[in-house]
Amino acid sequence: CPKPMLKILGKPILEHIINNLALQGFRNITISVNYLAKNIVSYFGDGKKFGVKIDYIKEKKPLGTVGSLSLFKKKNTKPIFVINGDTITNIDLSEMLNFHVKNKANATMASKVITNSNPYGVIQTKGIDIVNFKEKPIDRIYINAGIYIFSQTMLKNLKKENKKDAPEFFLELKKKNKKIIIFPAHEEWKEIGTLENFEKFLKKNEKSNNYSS
Repeated sequence: CPKPMLKILGKPILEHIINNLALQGFRNITISVNYLAKNIVSYFGDGKKFGVKIDYIKEKKPLGTVGSLSLFKKKNTKPIFVINGDTITNIDLSEMLNFHVKNKANATMASKVITNSNPYGVIQTKGIDIVNFKEKPIDRIYINAGIYIFSQTMLKNLKKENKKDAPEFFLELKKKNKKIIIFPAHEEWKEIGTLENFEKFLKKNEKSNNYSS
């Protein structure tokens, strides 16, 4: 079973993603498939029964999170979303798109904000000299949420059928002086990339039945 087809509340993860896209007004979807591709294609078809239009990119070999974009067939000049097939989230994608356009970005990465509270007073030093104190500081970090927006002109920077993951591509764009930014997201977000995370998500959500797309 391809990971995006693992079921949560009776539906594949990918169906939750597609339903969420449809609810937010997105209609043109391309799914990049490789492992057990027929399972995905036969289930979703052309997307009509889900209220969207679905096309497929068939990878001859695994191309990473953005490598298959080198095979993407342009339909217009609008920015495109790339969403990992194992990501469950309620992030407002329209807001993220507006943020991308407003900031004239070439690439935008959704970033989940994680805060860690330190219960201790932290000593800042230089060698053995005390420089400053921070009483119970709160550290704020940003993690990759697996949702990206790219201006379509950026796709020409990808070599055809060359494996490429998103973080690597972002750094390559930065070296070319392209504008790459983060979109800080505070909504619910879960990455179900491992069996452990999948089982935790099921245990938490299926008992309470509190997840919906």
